[in-house]
Amino acid sequence: MFHQNKIHKIKYKRKLLITLENPSRDMTTEAASTGFYHSPDWNKDFPRIQILTIEELLHNAEVKMPPQFGTFKHSEYNSPMQNSIS
Repeated sequence: MFHQNKIHKIKYKRKLLITLENPSRDMTTEAASTGFYHSPDWNKDFPRIQILTIEELLHNAEVKMPPQFGTFKHSEYNSPMQNSIS
């Protein structure tokens, strides 16, 4: 079971708990009670705490979180070869 006072002290927006066993009803209830994180970049809500088992991950369970790419403007890439060919 989670310790609520510890959960609120950690200042992360999202947490993923990976377990060997299925989470207890209390764990699931507490995870759900933490609510959702709203991603302004993707305009979508994601669970603040997500619990997945190793078995679920091995069967391609989806970790519900914003994509880690595409949120920043990428700089132009100039290879050293392009600069020396002029």
